[in-house]
Amino acid sequence: MQESHNTSYTKPYLQELLSILKLDKEFHHAKGNYLYSDAGQEQVKYLDLAGGYGSLLLGHNHPDLIRTAQELLGDHVCAHHQLSKKSKLDALCHKINDLIGSQTRANYTTMVLNSGTEAVEAAIKHAMLTFYNKLMAIDNDLSRELMNIQESFFNTCPQSPLMYNDYEIHSIEALRSLMESLNKNSNTYRPKIVASNKSFHGKTLGALSVTSNQAFRMPFLRNAPFETIYLDINTECPEALFKENEIEISIPKVSKDGKLVFKTKTFNLIAAAILEPIIGEGGIHVVSKEFLTDLRRFTKAYNIPLIFDEIQCGCFRTGPFLASFHHKVSADYYILGKSLGGGLAKISAVAIEKRLYIPEFDVLHSSTFAEDDYSTVMAHKSLELLEKNCHRIPGVSACLFDALVDLQNRYPQIIREVRGLGLMIGIRFESMDYSTSFGLQGISRSNYFGYVLSAYLLNEKHIRVSVTLSDPRTLRLLPSLFMDKAEINQWIEALEELCKILMYGDFYALISFLLPKRGQHLRPVSNFNPQRVKWDEMDGSMDEVGFLLHYIDVHTIRAYLPSLDILPEDLVLYLIERLSPFSEPVVIGRNRIKDAAGREICISFVGLSFTAKMIIDDMRESMGNIIKYQGICNKGIDLLYHLGITKIGLGQYNSMIMQNGKAITNPHIRVTTGNGYTAFTVVQKVYEAIINRKGQSTKLAVIGAGGNIAKVLSTMVADQCDKMLLLGRFNGNPNKLMDHAGFLIQEILKDLAEGKAYDNVIYDQINRLDMDKGASEHQSSSHYVNIWNAYTKQFESDKKIEIGTDLNRLRDCDVIVVATSDPTPFLNKAYLKKGAFICDISVPLNCEKDLLEDKDFQVVKGGIVRLVNGENLYPPGLFLEDGQAFACMAETMLMGFEQDRDPYSFGEISKALVIALGNRVLNHGFIEGAQVKEMAD
Repeated sequence: MQESHNTSYTKPYLQELLSILKLDKEFHHAKGNYLYSDAGQEQVKYLDLAGGYGSLLLGHNHPDLIRTAQELLGDHVCAHHQLSKKSKLDALCHKINDLIGSQTRANYTTMVLNSGTEAVEAAIKHAMLTFYNKLMAIDNDLSRELMNIQESFFNTCPQSPLMYNDYEIHSIEALRSLMESLNKNSNTYRPKIVASNKSFHGKTLGALSVTSNQAFRMPFLRNAPFETIYLDINTECPEALFKENEIEISIPKVSKDGKLVFKTKTFNLIAAAILEPIIGEGGIHVVSKEFLTDLRRFTKAYNIPLIFDEIQCGCFRTGPFLASFHHKVSADYYILGKSLGGGLAKISAVAIEKRLYIPEFDVLHSSTFAEDDYSTVMAHKSLELLEKNCHRIPGVSACLFDALVDLQNRYPQIIREVRGLGLMIGIRFESMDYSTSFGLQGISRSNYFGYVLSAYLLNEKHIRVSVTLSDPRTLRLLPSLFMDKAEINQWIEALEELCKILMYGDFYALISFLLPKRGQHLRPVSNFNPQRVKWDEMDGSMDEVGFLLHYIDVHTIRAYLPSLDILPEDLVLYLIERLSPFSEPVVIGRNRIKDAAGREICISFVGLSFTAKMIIDDMRESMGNIIKYQGICNKGIDLLYHLGITKIGLGQYNSMIMQNGKAITNPHIRVTTGNGYTAFTVVQKVYEAIINRKGQSTKLAVIGAGGNIAKVLSTMVADQCDKMLLLGRFNGNPNKLMDHAGFLIQEILKDLAEGKAYDNVIYDQINRLDMDKGASEHQSSSHYVNIWNAYTKQFESDKKIEIGTDLNRLRDCDVIVVATSDPTPFLNKAYLKKGAFICDISVPLNCEKDLLEDKDFQVVKGGIVRLVNGENLYPPGLFLEDGQAFACMAETMLMGFEQDRDPYSFGEISKALVIALGNRVLNHGFIEGAQVKEMAD
C-alpha cells in the first residue's frame, strides 16, 4: 500500500483505504432515504441503500422518532439510574415478549444491552452458565453419593471390600479413582457450540468464537474457551453430531447386598446452537425451513438451547417481526439489535424463554450504559412505527426482487444470484478470476471487489450500498421500508450501467472516478470484449511449471489494460499505483510447450500489478520497501501453488525482489530465477561479437556491476578480452563495485591455481599479482575489497580491470553488456564509439531510441531464445517476436522437461552452473535468440 499521508487520529489504515477508493465522503445531513454531503459550493444527495448495516428500516431521522427524542431530552430523561425501578424498560421488554410470543406462545425474560455483539456475548454466557450448571448438578450428585458410600459402607464396614464385578474396592480413594476412569474426569469436559458456515455474530471475543470467517477470528482466538462446530447450511442438519456428543456419567450406589451398582445421567457436550435465520455478512443466504426445523428438533431432543441471531434480519426487516417466523420455527433465545433502535438509539436485546432463564444472570451480566430511559423509549417507539408500517415491506420487496431478477436474466454472466428475503437482499456477482480484462480480474481476486463496485456506485451514481464482510462479491441492500418506485428505478438503472461495464470489460469506465478531473469521463462506456484467459489443456503425463511476471513499463500496462489507452502515461502509472492495495496477482494464461524430442509441458503465467520503475523508485527511497513487493510476489507464488504448481520461475525484477529466490515463504516450492541460462545466452552473444572482431584488441564493459548476472558474466568473458570495465550506478555504493572486481580477480586466481591455460593479458596480469606485496595497511571487512585494493596498489598505472560510474568511460569500449536494474533507458550513442557492439539484457531496455535506430552501432538483446516449435506465449506486451521466450522462461520450462533435476538458478549463480544449464537447455532444442525487437513509443 502507498505510504499513508492520512492525519486521522482514528482508524488511520481504514481511513486511508476509504480515501483511495473515494469512499471517504463526509456526510453532514441525513433524512429519509438520503445522505447529504458538500461538493464545493453544491450539496450532493446520495440514495442510501446501505441502511446503517440494517439499522435504518425506518430511514434516517424519522420525524416521529425525532419528536420523541426531543421530548425525552427536553424532559431531562434519566440516563444513569442503575439499581432502580425502570418502568420504561419493563414496557419495552413486555412489547418484545408480546411480539415474539404472538407466534411462539411462550414468555420471555429480556435483557437490554448496547450493541449486537454484546447481546451475542450475553446469550453465549447464559448458555455456558446453563451448561456448567447442568454439569455441576451431576458433579454434586456424584459427590453426594460418594459421601454416602463413605459414611454408609467404608466407615461402618472398614474391613469389608466393596465388590464391583470381580473387583474389590477397599477405600473411598480407590472408588474415586474408578469413577474418574469411568467418567473420564467430567471436570475437564470442554463445551462446544454449534454455529453455521458463513456466520458472523460480532467482533468481541465470544461473538468471534462463533463467527466462521477465519480472517476475523485467527488474529485473536488461538485457544477459545469452547470448541465451535460449523455446520454447512446447504446440507442436511446432521443428527449424528448431537448424538455423538451425548455422554453418560456414572453415579455409584451400594445395593442392598453390598455390591457397587451404577445409575447413569446423560449430558451433552454441546452447550448451545446459534444461527442467523438469514446469514448476513456471509453473503445473504436464507436458511431453509428444512434445516431450521431439523436443528430445532435435534436441539430440543438433546436439551440444547437454540439461539436465533436476528440482529440484522429481525425487527420486521423481512416483513414479520422475526425472519424465523416465515418458517414457523422457534428458538429458545432471540437476539435483536440494529433496527430495534430506529437508527437513533444504540440498543440491543436478548430474549430468553422464561422457563430457561437463570435468575442469577441478572447480576452476572450487566452494563453501565444499558437500560437507560432514552434508548428504551426510542426502541419502544421504533417498534410501534415498524409495526404500523411493516405492511409496506412485501410490496417494496417484490418490486425490488422483480427488477433485480430481470436484470440477472439480462446479464447472467455478471450477476450470479439475487438472494434474500423482504428488505434484506444480496446481489452476488460472478467471478472474474479468469477474465482477460486483467484489471477486473485483479480486483475480483481480492477481498475488495465489492468495495470497488460500491465506490463506483457512490461516486458515479450517488447511491450508497454495502458489501457483505465475508463475501466481497456480494453487494448488500438494506433499504428502508419507505423506498419508492422512483428510487427503485434509479437503483436498477445504476446497477445496469455497472453490469454493462463489467460485461464489456471496460476497466477505465469502472475506475475513472479515481483519477484527477482531467482523466475522468474521457469517452463513453466501450466494449473490450473480455474472454476467458487462454488455457491450454494438459494431459495426465505432462508436468507443469509456473512463471511470475510484472508490468515492464507503461507500454506493457496498455497491452494488458487496453481500456486505459485513452489516458496519458502519467495517469496510467498513477492509477496502477493507487489501486495496488486492491489488486491481487492475476492468471494470464497457460501455454503448452514442446521440446525437440516431442516431450510436452505446460507453463502457467501469473502477473503482478507493479512496474519496474515503481520497484526501483521505492527501493531507492528505502530498502525496507522491498518487503511490500516480496509480499506481492509471495501472493503470486501462492496463487500458482493453489493451481497445483510447485516449480516456479521468477521473471524480470521478481528475482531481485525475492533475493534470488531466498525470500520465498512457501516451503513446498522449487524455484529458479532463470539468471543462469540468461547469463549463458549473453556469453554466447559476447563470444560471437569478439570472434567477429577477428583478433583485434577488445575492451569489454559490463554495466550493472555488482548484480548477480553481471558478476558471473564478467568471470566468463574475462579470458576473451584485453581490458574490462565494470560500471556501476552513479551515486551507488562504491564497495559494491570493488567487491565485484575483487570477486572477478579471485575467480581468475582460482582458474590459474587449477592450471587453466591462457593467452590473455588480463589473466597474465592477475597471474603476477602478489597479494602480500599489494596488501593495504587498512584492511576492509570484505575479503573481495581487500583483493581489489591489493590489485590496484600493484598495478595502479596499468590496470586491465577498471571500475567506475561515469558512462563517458564507455567511449573506448568495443563490446558492452548492459545488465542493470534501471527501469528507464539511459544509454545513448553520445557515450559510445562507432561500431560498438551492445548486448542489452535489461527489461525494460536501457538503450535509448536513438541508439537502437542508429546503424553505426550493433545492438542486440540478450536473454532471448527461440522455442523449438515456435509457440506464441500468451502474456501480452513482452516485446518478443512470435515463437520467442525470455531465457529465464526457458530455464523454468527446463524444470518441467527434466522433472526437477538439480540444480537450477537459486541464490548466487556460478560459472559452472551457467555452463551446465546452457548445455541442458540446448539439449532440449531451444535456440539462442534474435535481434532486438524495438519497443513501441
